[in-house]
Amino acid sequence: MQFRRFILFLFLSAAPAFCAAEGLRELTGDAQLAQALQRKVSFELADTACEEALSFLTSLSKLNVIIDPRCDLAKKKVSLNIQNLAFHEALTQVLEPAGLEYQAGDEALYVAPRNAPKRPRLQPLAATPGWQGSCKHVMQRRISIELDRTPVAEALAFFQSFGRTFAILVDPALEEANPPVLVNLQASDISLEHALLWMLRLNDLNYEARDEAIFVYRNGAHRPDIQPLTPSQAQALTDAVARLGAADFQSRQRASQQIEALGLAAVAILRQEASKTADVEVRTRIDTLVAKLSCPSIFDEPPDVTHALADINFGGKVRLDLSQRSLEDVLQELNIEDCVSYGSSWKSSASRRISICVTEVERANALRWAVRLAGGKLAVSGGKLVIIPGPLAK
Repeated sequence: MQFRRFILFLFLSAAPAFCAAEGLRELTGDAQLAQALQRKVSFELADTACEEALSFLTSLSKLNVIIDPRCDLAKKKVSLNIQNLAFHEALTQVLEPAGLEYQAGDEALYVAPRNAPKRPRLQPLAATPGWQGSCKHVMQRRISIELDRTPVAEALAFFQSFGRTFAILVDPALEEANPPVLVNLQASDISLEHALLWMLRLNDLNYEARDEAIFVYRNGAHRPDIQPLTPSQAQALTDAVARLGAADFQSRQRASQQIEALGLAAVAILRQEASKTADVEVRTRIDTLVAKLSCPSIFDEPPDVTHALADINFGGKVRLDLSQRSLEDVLQELNIEDCVSYGSSWKSSASRRISICVTEVERANALRWAVRLAGGKLAVSGGKLVIIPGPLAK
C-alpha cells in the first residue's frame, strides 16, 4: 500500500520486557498477542489518514485489527514520531487523537470510538463432551476471511461449510429483516471460532448452542418472559437460600432445586442474599445459581416433551438440505409425519417457509429445529407430540 506524505523507519526488538509481557498476557488471555503488543517499534507518520495508519500498523504487527463500524476514519489524520516504543503504546498514540481506543483479545485488536458503548464480548463455545466438543474442535481450524457487505445467511453458510456434526441456523427474523443485515469482517490466520464470534459481535448478533446446532439471532431479540415472584415465592426463596448452608448434601440439593424452579425472576433476590452472607461456600453456591439462571433459553422444553422424543424410535442421524419448504415437506423428508400432529392453535398459513441445512444430526434435533424455524414448538397433548405456536412465530 502506498502512503502519501508518509515516512517510515521500523525497529522490532527481539526480547520484550518480561514483566510488561506478563501483564499484557493476563489482560488479553493470549500469550502470543501479548508478546506482539510489547514489541518495540519506531516509525514516523506525517499527516497520514487514520485509516491508512491503521492499515500500516496491521501489516507492521501481523495482528488482526478489527474496526468497529461506528468508527469514522475518513477525515481523521495523524502525525507522530515514535521511537523505540512498545507497540501497544504506539497504537494508543495513533488512536487517541482520533477519539478511538482499542481492546485486545480473541486473536485481534478491537478498535472502537472511545465514548461509545462497547460491544460485549461473546462467550466462546464450551468444550464439553459430545457434539459441542466436536464443534469446538472443528472451530479451531485456521482461516483467512474477507466479508464485505455480505448477507448474514450467506456469511454463515461459509462457516457451516466446515462442519458436519453440527448446523448453523439463522433466526428467520434476520433473513426477513428490511433493510437486510449485511456483515463485514476481514481477518487473517484466525481460528474459525474467533472469526465467527467477531462477525457476530460487530453486527450486534449473538448465538445459542444447543441440540446440535448454533442458532444465530439479533442481540436482545429473544428474551423469555419473566413473571415477578409473589410474596410467598419470595419468602420461599429466602428460606431456600438459608438452607444452602446446611450441613447435609441432600438439604442443600433440595434448596438448589427449589431455587432453580423459580427461574430468572429469582436472580435479583439471590444477588441481595449473596451480598449479605459472610459464608464463602454459601456465596459460591449462590453465584453458581445466578450464573445458571441468568442464561435462560426461549427453546427450553418441558420434561414431558424430552421424554416423548426419547421414546419415539427416530432411527439415528439424518441429513437435510432444504430451501424455502413448508413444515409439512420437512416432516415428510424426515419420515416422521405420523409421529407428530398439529395442535388446535397451530395455523399452517401463519407458519414460515423453512431453509435448513443439517448434516449428521439426530433426527429428534432436526425435528426440533424444523418446528422452531417454522414458528412452532413441540408440546405433549393426550400423550402425543403436537406442534403449537412457538417463540419464533410471526
